[in-house]
Amino acid sequence: MAESFPTRSGWRAVFLKLTPLSIAVLYGIMGGLWILSSDVALSGLGLDPKTFTLVEMLKGWVYVGFTACLLFLMIRRFEKTHLESEYQ
Repeated sequence: MAESFPTRSGWRAVFLKLTPLSIAVLYGIMGGLWILSSDVALSGLGLDPKTFTLVEMLKGWVYVGFTACLLFLMIRRFEKTHLESEYQ
């Protein structure tokens, strides 16, 4: 027996439809916002150069970890959506 997947309708279907292009654009937007906002926040702290460098490095690792998780979730959703469309 073939497995059936529920379909989405309305604005959620458009908003949640992930393609390789939308994943890359969303990644770029999120990355740019993270870098801009975290650099502004960090520069306002008035840290000494050694501490500033350490915090910058930690900030980079947080970014890498967060975006790796985000990319995994978006690619998994894309894959699921792609499989759903094959069943229909």
